[in-house]
Amino acid sequence: MPFPGSLTTDPCPHVHGRSVHDIAEIPDGGPSSPKDKSKEYNFKPISYEMCSEGSADDFRYFTGLTKGQFLVLYDFIGGDDVCSKLKYTLDVYSTLKSRLFLVLLKLRRDLSNRDIGKIMGLSASQAAVIFTTWLRLLALSFKEIEGDLAVSAKNQNRRKPPCYKPYKNLRMIVDCAEFVIERSSNMQQQGNTFSNYKHRNTAKVLVATSCHGGVSYVSGAYEGRITDQEIVMQCGFLDILEKGDAIMADRGFLLEEEMAKRGVKLIKPPNMTRKQKNNERRKRFTASEEVQTKSIAGVRIYVEHVIGKVRNYQILDNKVELLYLPLLPDMIFVASCLFNFSKCYIGKSPLSGDKNPTKDLPSDKQPNTTLEKDHCQVTENATKDLPSDKQPKD
Repeated sequence: MPFPGSLTTDPCPHVHGRSVHDIAEIPDGGPSSPKDKSKEYNFKPISYEMCSEGSADDFRYFTGLTKGQFLVLYDFIGGDDVCSKLKYTLDVYSTLKSRLFLVLLKLRRDLSNRDIGKIMGLSASQAAVIFTTWLRLLALSFKEIEGDLAVSAKNQNRRKPPCYKPYKNLRMIVDCAEFVIERSSNMQQQGNTFSNYKHRNTAKVLVATSCHGGVSYVSGAYEGRITDQEIVMQCGFLDILEKGDAIMADRGFLLEEEMAKRGVKLIKPPNMTRKQKNNERRKRFTASEEVQTKSIAGVRIYVEHVIGKVRNYQILDNKVELLYLPLLPDMIFVASCLFNFSKCYIGKSPLSGDKNPTKDLPSDKQPNTTLEKDHCQVTENATKDLPSDKQPKD
């Protein structure tokens, strides 16, 4: 039973009287055999085996992974032992790794089932069946390690990026992401999914990242009208927090009381809702509050970068059709987990004892310390001829 306000994750949902599995029943008017299709279009169908022999940049462009990461992912979801036992509603004619390649290709480039079928020697219905089956396999496989993604604050303190070191016991940085969906003809669903922030119909999820820039938690998909704090209260995020943890969020997360009950510190920019003694609203921040706001904004921006990189999977960046709405939670979760295959872009903490962080830079990029020394020398000599009463005081 989904939470109130959440998008349904029922395995057999219906939209406009049609099931998501109807996608697999769209006729394409062509033969189902890849051999017949290759004769019809006079080309060799694309497969994983063919693409793995090509350019590494092209492979990453179409899948979001390197060739080595692709093989790691295939072994992670069970390899031949598990993937060979998957059952389909239609007969499919492709290798196991080509089916995983198909899923990544559709997530990354948002090709239609008919387009993928044409280039891979399949029908549109076969491509749809492969996508839905393997997407669910990926989601279930990543769910098994979901607890390991939420790294404890203690383990993150070791080699924490310098920008996060001032925030003690910081475990996760949270923000909500909205993905545009097709507008439903149902008036109630239109209202529930309309986002006052995006001014469009959206699905909203809670995303949490670690101090090292990896995705630590992704909630289910909720209707766009729901508030940020309601998602936090309903999705189960609070259950993974431990006493003494610190969480960084935006001003919209009004969760101070709930976090305090659990012994969790909520770090967020100050606001001007407080009033002065004369009962008038303040018009500006104090100097210390401005410094705090800039400091938090400078490090909280990384969670927005992560969300932006998840949108590199164009199936999420484009408008999601209603027929794919039941698959949206799995698509967001899988894309977020696939992002964790990329390198940490925040930067590593300097090694202990390394007092020269610029030593590895090329000579033309090194800071010009000679000019700084000359400037200091000029400054000292500039006042030597002044009378004693005009000399600067120490």
